[in-house]
Amino acid sequence: MGLLKKILPFLGIFLFFWILFTQISFQNILYTIENISPLYMIISIVFMLILAILKYSRIFIFLRVLGVNLSASALLRIYTSSVLLSQVTTFIVSIFAATTATIVSNKGEKKLRIGNAYIAANIFDLLFAVLIFILCIFFDKDILQKLSFNRGKLVFITVFVIPLIAISFLILKFRYKEHYNEITSSIRKILIPGVITTIVIWIFYTLTCLFEAKAFGVSVPIPYLLTVYISGSIITALPISIGGLGTRDIVFIYLLSLKGIPNEVAFLLSLFSYILNPSLSMFLLYLFSIIVKDDILR
Repeated sequence: MGLLKKILPFLGIFLFFWILFTQISFQNILYTIENISPLYMIISIVFMLILAILKYSRIFIFLRVLGVNLSASALLRIYTSSVLLSQVTTFIVSIFAATTATIVSNKGEKKLRIGNAYIAANIFDLLFAVLIFILCIFFDKDILQKLSFNRGKLVFITVFVIPLIAISFLILKFRYKEHYNEITSSIRKILIPGVITTIVIWIFYTLTCLFEAKAFGVSVPIPYLLTVYISGSIITALPISIGGLGTRDIVFIYLLSLKGIPNEVAFLLSLFSYILNPSLSMFLLYLFSIIVKDDILR
């Protein structure tokens, strides 16, 4: 089991090179790069930067509501470092590293509250992702047809998944009762700011996705585009790849190919939207946190 855990994250790297050498043409890659729209590319970078600031601000607000006083620039350095770390490791490791770093920088604060802020942010994102995914299917029924789903399969999956999620929460509740109660207590305190900030985040996330797609000449309905991005995010969160490399690219290539988008375009869009664009935004914010003084950001 221990060996499997060590090997599993490299599955994505294998898939990445399999895609690189069997599913795409380097000539078409160059052609796609040459035809990228500079205007839409710049707009998408600006929106990604705003999105990164909003996500950081949500963590900062959560910590303040929970009574944790932390320098804004110190938290910004920790947050940006964790996101950059997620590009070269698994999602779970990056979240754990961010939580640990925040705890170390606040030895006098209650540790659980700090970890709960990061956990709560991801819970809000997950719940909204599921909700938006369902809404996308509702508004664009072509999604189910493209995925060869019928109503019977959808009902079966719903009936199967909902009890599974409920059982998982019950197991967590009874197995980690103290931590579970602490997390739910924290979420109740930050519920209103959590919902408001997450709605704003998803508005800018949608705009970012839209302009990234336009930069690469991808023209598909917004519900379908969000379905692609959400599916990519879900596969990225699983500990079967490093930063979602390979696994997320497969998802993009498959789903966009159903709409007639070339593999090379889908591959480059995946790399840009989940690695290059976020990394650039995080790097700029990290430099900003180093340059400015703490008292300016307090």
